[in-house]
Amino acid sequence: ILTHNRLLTTANCAQYYHSKVIDVYAGSGGRFPSNGYQGASIQKYIQHENYNITTRENNIAIIFLNNTLVWNDKVLPICFSSDNFPVEEGKLATFTGSDIVQNEYLIKRIHYSIVKTLPDYFHKVCKNEGFLCTTRNSVRDDHNEGGPLTVCQNSTRCVVVGILSYINSDRNILVFTNISMHIDWINKHI
Repeated sequence: ILTHNRLLTTANCAQYYHSKVIDVYAGSGGRFPSNGYQGASIQKYIQHENYNITTRENNIAIIFLNNTLVWNDKVLPICFSSDNFPVEEGKLATFTGSDIVQNEYLIKRIHYSIVKTLPDYFHKVCKNEGFLCTTRNSVRDDHNEGGPLTVCQNSTRCVVVGILSYINSDRNILVFTNISMHIDWINKHI
């Protein structure tokens, strides 16, 4: 969540949303009401003008909601680093996602996995500054694109550093769009 009515995702996910009637559920692990739960419908999306569907470069988009989300203890905006916080090789990070599309909206739980960032030399795609690569651990292949990768700067502040662009099953790695390379683009559209 970027603002009360804007969300961050990947361009390949946004294209899927555009072709289907999709609602957003915040504050809950599924579409069923719980304390703090909010629902919203999607009005439109804007994808990065230089998104490359083949290489997945600039795989980032912003979803505009018809409704306004209200902040509470379960629905809050994401934090970005104000200083382009570097993600060091070997740093532990948390990836969050779910199999919402695959399970036809019957989400039993939100999946998270502790992953480790990988060095640039691990795979050629990791050398591109527009991507961050991590270990895969327990993440399945099912529709997790757009899920956030967070790293803690200290004991009280964690920031979003990436959104899942794709899974490289051959190398068993997760490839994320590097948020720090797109801060200006994000700010332009919020």
